[in-house]
Amino acid sequence: MKFELVMALRESRRSRRRLALYLSAVSLGVAALVAINSFSANVSAAVRDQARELLGADVELRSRRPFPDSITAVLDSAAAAGTPVARVTSFASMALVPRSGLTRLVEVRAIDGDFPFYGTIRTDPPGLWPAFRGGRTVLVDPALLVHLDARVGDTVHVGDTRFTIAGVVADAPGDVALRTAIGPRLFLPAQYLRETNLLRFGSSAQYRAYLRIPDSAVLQQFLNRHNALFGRQRIRAETAAEEEQDITEALGRLARYLGLVGLVALLLGGLGVGSAVNVFVREKLDGAALLRCLGAPARSVLAIYLIQAVALGTLGAAVGVVLGVAVQMLLPSIVGDFIPVRVSVSIDWPTVAAGLAIGAGTAAVFALLPLLRLKDVPPLRALRRDFDGRTGGRAVGRLFVIGALLAGIVLVSVWQAPNALIGLAFAGAVLVTAGVLWAAARALMALVRRFFPARASYVIRQGVANLFRPENQTIPVTLAIGFGVFLVATLYVVQRNLLDQFALDASPDR
Repeated sequence: MKFELVMALRESRRSRRRLALYLSAVSLGVAALVAINSFSANVSAAVRDQARELLGADVELRSRRPFPDSITAVLDSAAAAGTPVARVTSFASMALVPRSGLTRLVEVRAIDGDFPFYGTIRTDPPGLWPAFRGGRTVLVDPALLVHLDARVGDTVHVGDTRFTIAGVVADAPGDVALRTAIGPRLFLPAQYLRETNLLRFGSSAQYRAYLRIPDSAVLQQFLNRHNALFGRQRIRAETAAEEEQDITEALGRLARYLGLVGLVALLLGGLGVGSAVNVFVREKLDGAALLRCLGAPARSVLAIYLIQAVALGTLGAAVGVVLGVAVQMLLPSIVGDFIPVRVSVSIDWPTVAAGLAIGAGTAAVFALLPLLRLKDVPPLRALRRDFDGRTGGRAVGRLFVIGALLAGIVLVSVWQAPNALIGLAFAGAVLVTAGVLWAAARALMALVRRFFPARASYVIRQGVANLFRPENQTIPVTLAIGFGVFLVATLYVVQRNLLDQFALDASPDR
């Protein structure tokens, strides 16, 4: 009696561990998808709400050379008609703080007018933005003070002119911490720009004019009237709506890429589900045979256990949704410095529904493949446990499930990718990777069987033999480890490609 109780407790612990594996395998993949896609939806909504603040105006005119007289006349005419106009000239230059003797490459921005028309620029000390343009003072990014070992009140040389650092720009619409750290900005009044003698023939600078035209119909009339002139003078006009679209597309591409990474994590979870269900099926073969003896049709036996698997998969997906929403709540504080908008977190219900459906569907498809063994179990197994009785119908069922699995991977990849072509390419890469890993596992089994170390120790012979014995887990384990390496390698390669684009010369004289 005591022995039976101990064995029952051990079996109960094993069942709990398998249940935890089953649920966690689905939950983590669904959590990644929900967190990424839901946060992306929140960012897109924030960009829509703050589009004018990001641009600072309703329309921006941009040129690589000083505005010609024809464009200046358009701007003067708009200002005379009551349209607020501001100008910003930006270029790269060196800044020197005599007290520390340090220099730094900065982005100089000469401000003329009440820019920005939307949003608020916070300064430290507060309230300096409207006032600093009245004297020979500048505002700088906090990073510049660190680079130059400077402080508020110090003198800074910009070209041939000296300015006093009046304060720092603590926050501005559209700020990204990474950008301002790499190229810190220095804001100076436009009336002192000529004194710096930095803009001469051949100088590289960006000339911008901003107009506040809140009425979209009036704005469109303004553009229609002057677009031909802008084109002849190589002036680019961009509205707040176009700025919104550009940022949304850029952030959307990043979110879609991360979503594909989450999809690979979900596929890894699916492999975990298949492995756990495979062990579960081996233990339930006798029970399925008993049900067949009691008159249950083969389809009913399959349905009984499939409902259990789908229920557990749905539970795991629901847990993943909760985890994903929790991670989503934390993302603004983690990545807030790397996005140009203030994000208000809210639950994106379509993403939640999609995550729940994809998680439950993935669990069902990956579980169905090993569960097909229960459909074909013969009633005679209840009396003779060594009786196999495999039928030819299993091959048809396996092909159907494999086809459904491949179709599901393609559909979800296309849904998650920025466009159908990328989705198909990603799905193709996943399938090719799976095929290579499957072939590698089969080759390993064949080679180990062919060159079995018959003279090795008992422990080695038993361990090696388990690679090809019946009911071995060589293929599932190879797929799981291979996909894990595939995921990590993909992330590393993309990371290196991105970092290479931002590589800076770190030599001391730069």
